[in-house]
Amino acid sequence: MKRIFILFILFTTFLSCKKEKGKESTKLQINKGNGMSINSIGNTTKKIIEQQVIHGYAIKEAGLDMESDYNYEKEDYDVIKQVSIDILKSYNYRALNNENFQNKVSKIFNFKSIEKDINFLIEFACPLDKIKYQLDINYTVSNNNPLFIDLKNNIILEAFFAPQLMNYKIEYPDIYNKEEKAEKKRSINGVFIDIIKWKDVKDLAEQRKKNIQTLVARNMYLFNDSRAHFKWLLLNDENFI
Repeated sequence: MKRIFILFILFTTFLSCKKEKGKESTKLQINKGNGMSINSIGNTTKKIIEQQVIHGYAIKEAGLDMESDYNYEKEDYDVIKQVSIDILKSYNYRALNNENFQNKVSKIFNFKSIEKDINFLIEFACPLDKIKYQLDINYTVSNNNPLFIDLKNNIILEAFFAPQLMNYKIEYPDIYNKEEKAEKKRSINGVFIDIIKWKDVKDLAEQRKKNIQTLVARNMYLFNDSRAHFKWLLLNDENFI
């Protein structure tokens, strides 16, 4: 009965998003060996975080809504994946072995094609702004924070940006200083566009707290059977439940 209810909610979400997305959700699979190793991630983290921060939260042309023109690639995902893993470890998340994790994912999401390290599950949910996620040379997801199953590390996560999960002002003050000095406008095809900087997002701290709570609650409930986190999800993550 629980499985039927979850599938019904997911199906309802798909219908509500269909007009806005213009297409049905599709699985994204990334072949093994395309990503960085954990060791190489350590050498690349700061570079990617600086790239994300300096590029800005969004751009805004006069009279139009804010949107992101950042091309989110595999290197960005690898950094956020490692940040997510570190967060979960700090909350004592216990990663299941591969067989148990795959069985859980298959049962909960009715997701059968579990063959690659990273699997795109759902474009979640209906975004107002679009971001281009180029995690595979053959596939692009144009949506906001798609949800992924990471089979190498046995977690589920969203493709956030570093400032949405970490206080970069404290952890990387030199990057913050560069952001402060960066230009507030950018020329695109001869038109000057306002850059909305991450440091100027008023509720960024609250967003970060909610993102961390959501990451932890989803994984702790689904894969560690935490009833306390299930109650939090009921109150704060209704679409996912």
